Amino acid sequence: MVKVRFIQDFRGKLTGEIYYLAGTVAEFDAATAQTLLDEKRAEPAEVEEETANDRQKRSAKRAK
Repeated sequence: MVKVRFIQDFRGKLTGEIYYLAGTVAEFDAATAQTLLDEKRAEPAEVEEETANDRQKRSAKRAK
């Protein structure tokens, strides 16, 4: 399985008609992920585990 981050909103046969907003990270089989990358609908996603401290910092920034 390969994780990708959508760079545009997308819904289609490749995703089983599931709608993904730009910025969403999702996991697909290698062939589907490669097609999304080739069609420039997504980019490779390196998703790091977010800690509670990271979430707290992000929330504080939004509150400002």
